[in-house]
Amino acid sequence: TVSGADGYVYSFGTTNTPPADAGTATATSATTYAAASLTQLTTYYMHVATNCGGTYSSWSTTSFTTPIDCATAPVLTCGGPTTAAVFTAGAGVYNFAGTNPTNSCGAATAGIEKVYKFTPTSSGAHAINVTTAATGSSVDFLIKESSAGCTATGFTCIGSSSSLGTGTGILTTPTLTAGTEYLIIADPQLSTGSSISFNIDCPTVLPVTIEFFRGSKQATSNILDWKVTCTSEPSISMSIERSADGRSFKSIQDQTATAARCLQSFNYVDATPLAGYNYYRLKTVTLDGEVKYSTTVVLLNKEKGFELISIVPNPVQNTAILSLTTVKGGKIELSVSDLAGKVISKQSKIVIAGNNPINMNFESLSTGTYIITAVNADGDIKTTRFVKL
Repeated sequence: TVSGADGYVYSFGTTNTPPADAGTATATSATTYAAASLTQLTTYYMHVATNCGGTYSSWSTTSFTTPIDCATAPVLTCGGPTTAAVFTAGAGVYNFAGTNPTNSCGAATAGIEKVYKFTPTSSGAHAINVTTAATGSSVDFLIKESSAGCTATGFTCIGSSSSLGTGTGILTTPTLTAGTEYLIIADPQLSTGSSISFNIDCPTVLPVTIEFFRGSKQATSNILDWKVTCTSEPSISMSIERSADGRSFKSIQDQTATAARCLQSFNYVDATPLAGYNYYRLKTVTLDGEVKYSTTVVLLNKEKGFELISIVPNPVQNTAILSLTTVKGGKIELSVSDLAGKVISKQSKIVIAGNNPINMNFESLSTGTYIITAVNADGDIKTTRFVKL
């Protein structure tokens, strides 16, 4: 605003030189100008002169460079096509001097940066694979979570192409979390223009594994607990399925777990178990539809008794697991005999109320068919057969 002025003339654009003839500029009586539809990473110039009865003052010029629009940044993907980054000549927008936590890369201004978005599908360190050496100047790579904003603060240095000897090779990111969006900046170290080609190699995805699935009894309820390894997945779906006959299962509890939650064990209380036998199994489903099932746990819902559920594997080489479920805990006497009734070995096991996997060693047995007999403290007797190879 200039006191006594009849109005103003202005010229707005990317030209740093004002018009030679002020009379050809745009006239206005306003004292503000709303610039719209601007291009990111572009320097704009506003030239203004006063109009006092047709006499124009000398030009007053101000300029600004539009910031990077992180929301519209190109998206990188795991194992995606090679990205060819071409940096136009000009000064960069970000000033990384003193803002980078390690202060080991990123220029104060240098060249015009490129910003990319990347969401890993698995957790772990990822590789920036430089496939074509930088031309014009070396290029630094930096990263941070996009939730931290588009400013220069908070970035962590991945590394510089200048450290790669031949100019191609691997720059390793910090540990990234699956499902979290990150900003990756490629920052040329000169403002004269340059280029580089790269892609992202992702860590090998570890399969989802069920470490254990167990069952126990507590009064009139059945307690199920389990542990799943899913650290390479953003999340997985889990279902507890129950059956009365071990064949037809229905889900009784569903939940979704993140990779961080999978670091801890899970549990579920079936407060209304079926009368008699309750067969339980855990079902896991990854985001890409891969389905896995746990071993089946059998729990008895009655006043007393126990059952020998299975022996796996059968036939047996040397060792097997005998699955036993019992209404109450205590001592179980186990014996192994041949078909003639000769007892070959005996042992005692303390079991809990619920499902009990018992390790059995049959290495000393000859090839043939054998019978396992189990007797509890109430005198109940159960038997099962197996074949020794």
